[in-house]
Amino acid sequence: MKVFKWSILAITAFAVAGFAFVYFSPDYAIYSVRTESMKPAIKMGDMIVTGPLSGFFSGELQSGAVVTYTRNEELTTHRVVSVDGNTLVTKGDAVEESDPWAVAMSDVSGVYLFKIPYGGYLANFIRTRLGWLLVVILPSMLLVGLIIWDIVKEIRAIKTSRAPASTAQETAETPASASREAIVLTPKIGKSAKEIIEASTKEFNEAAESLMREFEESLGWTEKISIHPGLPKLAKES
Repeated sequence: MKVFKWSILAITAFAVAGFAFVYFSPDYAIYSVRTESMKPAIKMGDMIVTGPLSGFFSGELQSGAVVTYTRNEELTTHRVVSVDGNTLVTKGDAVEESDPWAVAMSDVSGVYLFKIPYGGYLANFIRTRLGWLLVVILPSMLLVGLIIWDIVKEIRAIKTSRAPASTAQETAETPASASREAIVLTPKIGKSAKEIIEASTKEFNEAAESLMREFEESLGWTEKISIHPGLPKLAKES
């Protein structure tokens, strides 16, 4: 169980670090797909991650690569059909004809690396208050709580393992005379404790019977509760 929780923590930390790197890096970006023009490779609602041209992960740009470019201040993600110097011919996988415009290499913002299916829907949901609470806040609190609970259990286990050792050491250091005195005093302590319990029980019974008599007299009942040492029981008056 502990290995599972630490594995989940490691995966979560790795995912958060990866998204933070992509988010803050100027060469990498995350986009949500809003159309079906690249179906079935990329569907509407998917989240895609893009990298720089000729980057370590993307390699050299050539036909068949998927790029995201800017046209009329809008982003489009299509597949490269051909490369002609500093211009590209692109088309969507779901469209039969190529795009009627040439794409300048300078307009390309990134090369497609991978997608997260339906990640765009999740990203839009996280932007809401409810989504932020359910997807980010509550899982984080739960994970932190599990880690704290593991730490508390470890501390308790350490204290428990040390307790018998310290007790045994104290017993070994106790003089034999002290042990004999404890044995002699034990019957006296037991006898006095028994007398205290009996006296307390007697006083409790007397007080309870007195209260019940007053209660019966005020209501005119013909039954009373007789309390004796042991279980209470009902006793009818004749």
